[in-house]
Amino acid sequence: MKKKIMILCFVIFSLVAIIFGSLFKLYLDVGKIVEKVNQPIEKALDLRETEVNFKNKDAFSFLFLGIDTGDLDREEIGRSDAVMLGTVNPTEKKTTLISIPRDTRMTIVGKNVEDKINHAYAFGGAEMSINSLEHYFQTPVDKYVSLNMKGLSDLVDAVDGISLQNSLAFTMSGYEFPLGLNQLNGKQTLAYVRMRYDDPNHDYGRQERQRKVVSALVSELIRPETILRYAKIMDIVQQNLQTNMTFDEIQTIVFNYKECFTSQSTDQLKGEGAMIDNISYQVVSGEERDRIATILNTQLGLNK
Repeated sequence: MKKKIMILCFVIFSLVAIIFGSLFKLYLDVGKIVEKVNQPIEKALDLRETEVNFKNKDAFSFLFLGIDTGDLDREEIGRSDAVMLGTVNPTEKKTTLISIPRDTRMTIVGKNVEDKINHAYAFGGAEMSINSLEHYFQTPVDKYVSLNMKGLSDLVDAVDGISLQNSLAFTMSGYEFPLGLNQLNGKQTLAYVRMRYDDPNHDYGRQERQRKVVSALVSELIRPETILRYAKIMDIVQQNLQTNMTFDEIQTIVFNYKECFTSQSTDQLKGEGAMIDNISYQVVSGEERDRIATILNTQLGLNK
């Protein structure tokens, strides 16, 4: 009897050791990957009196950039096909996601020209994009994530697809997207977010679909069972993503802000099409810019 108990205890101990060893390896692996993709930026403006403290659950803002290249290591830098500003507010326990039309005309900080916001990434990467948006809205952008389109497709496949509600039936790249609930794989997701010419809302319709995809993907990535696919996901992240978040910051956000990601509100900056020097832009009124700036700063607790 004692021998059986000893064998049972040994088996249990071995299983516990394997589990904790695997978790520790996961911890180390993720830390190494985040260190590799970490790309700090220099700010042109100082719009905060104090830095965000994630351990104190301060509200913070972020910029998501969807880059129209297949590999961040390629010489082709690409442009930001998707531009979304977001805020995470732990007091209201919600995330706000705002689409910025890629053709929005604004001052590109560092180039000192009036141009489309999606050109900022081609000129100076995430740093120039952030500095230009901060200048435009006069609101701080604390963190950023840039993900190229190949990475988006691969991540969707890594989580076995995403589910979302589609409000416009259409066909794109040979794929059918009916009304209602759609289950999408990686290639279908790219087709879904790229269609705009057959959309009655044109690029604004595409921006709405981009927000749906980002929300659906985040929902899948934070599911507990996703940990079983961590090796594949980390490989995709290493090849296709850049951020200025550190590993410690990501850990703190996951634990301190997880309730914020289950409640989301969305909006979009709206402009009017205009031809300037034979180039098509979205020109935004001062009132509309102030409306979005007020939303952002209110969620960050910066409106006095």
